[in-house]
Amino acid sequence: MNVNRVKVSWMVFCTVLLLGAVTVLSTSERGETLTIIKGDIQGCEYLGGGGESIPHATIKTENDTYVTAIFPSCRVGTKVNVLVTRGMLYFNTVYVAEKA
Repeated sequence: MNVNRVKVSWMVFCTVLLLGAVTVLSTSERGETLTIIKGDIQGCEYLGGGGESIPHATIKTENDTYVTAIFPSCRVGTKVNVLVTRGMLYFNTVYVAEKA
């Protein structure tokens, strides 16, 4: 019985230690810019639910992919830079648009 308690305690300790390491690694790289892609705004729409709508731009990038990003001053044909950044979780990708 006492051996089982030691095994369970050791497993809990290792799990907490592993979760702590993942958390530290995930938050230390947050906001890091991975790449910058040039593109043109193809369309503008307001997305959101409830009483709040947020302006979004549909952007066609130079490698012929489409990205939807929050962009307050949206005008079709505007040249923008799309910053591909790392999100809160290490594998999460966030797309941020800014005027070129």
